[in-house]
Amino acid sequence: MAKRRKKIRPPSRFPLILITIGLALLTLWGVHRYFYTRSISLSDAILAAYKARRTATTSYPIHIEIDNITNVPVVESGKEKGVWTISQTSANHFIQSAVPGENGNIIIYGHNLNSIFGYLMNIQTGAIVNIRQSDGSLHTYSVTDTQYVVPNQTALLAPTTHEVLTLYTCTGLLDSLRFVVRAVPAK
Repeated sequence: MAKRRKKIRPPSRFPLILITIGLALLTLWGVHRYFYTRSISLSDAILAAYKARRTATTSYPIHIEIDNITNVPVVESGKEKGVWTISQTSANHFIQSAVPGENGNIIIYGHNLNSIFGYLMNIQTGAIVNIRQSDGSLHTYSVTDTQYVVPNQTALLAPTTHEVLTLYTCTGLLDSLRFVVRAVPAK
């Protein structure tokens, strides 16, 4: 009677596949953190250019509406204890930037969520942006420019001598880009 040979099974590749997937996810997380940290730290130079000039009587943005793009409340935000604050449900007005109706750069930013600025990339030159202030006044702006920038291109956030509205949100693979909208008061 002939002896039966045992079939030798090749080693399972399943653990190797799991390790590879884990390393890929860890790498993606690391790249995302790098871009996030890089954009926040570089914006400190811009932050230093602004002066804390908000007074109790200053009116501030409370609502933004953009032609069929978004219609959301706006909250005052900035850097608190070294960390940038950003609302999960509203757009954010950088508290140290200008307010509608005065000369300077009015900076409003928000998450790239459908309920906030997720459709901002659909905006066209000439689109109308309405901002309601806490005193009830309405300010209207016309979009002049849109562009994608890398996080360290922060010149668009610098103070200006004339009234300009700057809107931005994160976009791209792992939030590696910023989509920026510039608008001026409508005539």
